[in-house]
Amino acid sequence: MKFNSYYNMLVSGNNVYVSWIDNSNGSDTDIFFRASNDNGQTFDPVIDLSNNTGNTSFPVMLVG
Repeated sequence: MKFNSYYNMLVSGNNVYVSWIDNSNGSDTDIFFRASNDNGQTFDPVIDLSNNTGNTSFPVMLVG
């Protein structure tokens, strides 16, 4: 069963940043990230930020 939770979205100017937790890479949870620089019209490929063997939780994002 796929698990999705803890979505975060930040907007700064034309940039949109999204992170979330899911277990799409296996049974453990990882933090994933996508970015857009055109107001969310298109997004870059998904990046697994926590590519590890254990569970990861509670992503936090900051934009400067």
